[in-house]
Amino acid sequence: MSFNLLPDIFNKYESAQDELECLDEADYTLDREEYETQYYQLKAKFNEILHPVNNSSQSRYSSPRSSLSGNTNNSLRSHVLNAHIKLPTNALPTFRGDACSWLQYRDIFDALIFKNTALSNVQKFHYHIASN
Repeated sequence: MSFNLLPDIFNKYESAQDELECLDEADYTLDREEYETQYYQLKAKFNEILHPVNNSSQSRYSSPRSSLSGNTNNSLRSHVLNAHIKLPTNALPTFRGDACSWLQYRDIFDALIFKNTALSNVQKFHYHIASN
C-alpha cells in the first residue's frame, strides 16, 4: 500500500459511509470512529516509518495510546500531525480502600480503562482486579 493512496481511501470510505447513513436511520457513529481511528493510526505509522525521529531524549517515552474521545475527527488529525511527540505512559490507578481517594480512583479508572473501546470486557475486568 502506498502512503499517497491513503487520502483517496479515506475519501471513498467517507462517501460510502455518508451514503449509507442517508439510506439507513441507524447510528453509525461508532463505526465511523473505529474506521477513523484505524486510518489515522495507519497514517501515523507510515509517517513514523518514512520520517523516523532519531532523538535520544525521546527514547525514554513510550508511544501515545490510541484511546481517543471527544471530537474524534479533530483529535485524530491532531494525533497524526503530532505523531512524533512521545508522551509518558499513564500508570494504572490503584485503590486500597481509602474512601477519600475513591472518586479520584474511579474517575481515572473510568477514563483509562472502562471507556476504552479498544479493550474487551474481560480485559477491563482484569485491569480492575489488578488495580485493587
